[in-house]
Amino acid sequence: MRRRDVFYVTYTLVLTGVWIVLHDKPSWPVFAAGVAVSVLSLLFTIRVLQPDPPLAVHSLHPIILVRYLAALVIQIYQSGFQAIWKIVRREESVRIERYDVTLEDELPLVMLANAVTLTPGTVTLATENRTLLILCFAPADPSLPSGIKPGIEKMERILMGGRGRRGRV
Repeated sequence: MRRRDVFYVTYTLVLTGVWIVLHDKPSWPVFAAGVAVSVLSLLFTIRVLQPDPPLAVHSLHPIILVRYLAALVIQIYQSGFQAIWKIVRREESVRIERYDVTLEDELPLVMLANAVTLTPGTVTLATENRTLLILCFAPADPSLPSGIKPGIEKMERILMGGRGRRGRV
């Protein structure tokens, strides 16, 4: 069996498994519908969304992914409470910050940008080369730092695997 065929079979089985889990009562008709939906979504993906094979395949070590998700959940809750506090106290001034990223691979860079956007009070507006443009809460005094740098640096270190240099705001 070719490598691509193994991928297609695995993809179909995983989606079928999700389909069965979403339907409370596993049965043969549910299994058949799951296979049909999985095959149709696979065909749609191959023919419409990505007709050409990918130029590069990105991967991330599972331990890094678990650490990233744990840190992200904690960051979301901490930032949520901070954002609520700033809104209640009417400290809603915002500004755009530039953060120079040291990540070299595209997948961790996208994951970092998504982490910033998922965190309350911050939105990644754009990525320019290795620079994130971030809209964030900030003190009224423009000379004071916004306070987003430590959280972003922590996520960046996790995505680097705990090593590497720090970015700059």
